Amino acid sequence: MKYRRFGRTDWNVYEVGLGCWQIGGAVSDATAFEVLNAALDAGVNFLDTADVYGLGRSEELIGRFLKTRSESVFVATKLGRFPDPGWPANFEYETIVKHVEASLKRLGRDHIDLIQLHCVPTEVLRRGEVFDSLRRITDTTIGMESSLMWGKPLRGSNLRRPLVWWRRCVRSCLKGSFLRMLPCVGVWIIQRLR
Repeated sequence: MKYRRFGRTDWNVYEVGLGCWQIGGAVSDATAFEVLNAALDAGVNFLDTADVYGLGRSEELIGRFLKTRSESVFVATKLGRFPDPGWPANFEYETIVKHVEASLKRLGRDHIDLIQLHCVPTEVLRRGEVFDSLRRITDTTIGMESSLMWGKPLRGSNLRRPLVWWRRCVRSCLKGSFLRMLPCVGVWIIQRLR
């Protein structure tokens, strides 16, 4: 098995992660637990899900499952496609906060290791306000039910560099031939949130 350092974090993740779309509704709870157990037993320590998978069911099952295991697991989730309130409001600051807190509750965690924005509309990327929202979120500590924190003040520039890089990348792509592909690109926040 090969593990690699994940971005600028202190996490070493297995080269193969488990995408958890199917756990959102394509399989039974028992099968979902079998898949998750098999993955962790094989050394996988990276789970990728989204709040929209089964309208939160994937996150809920992952949360229940993680309570049965002792290993540290890197959990990534995506935000932005949940139907309430929907596009493009899903990419506004207040909605991002609401969706992160809902994901935390479903996952039963006090942090999310990686937040990704799912299928950001081109116009939202073009305006760039979503990047300001992400900076605002990571520069503050927001509580879930006033007790669990999902953000922390930055120490250094681990988050700012990727955000600036993505903004430059997005602006370059908007001018070039990648415009049609851009809405399907997730904006990765390579900072472990605790």
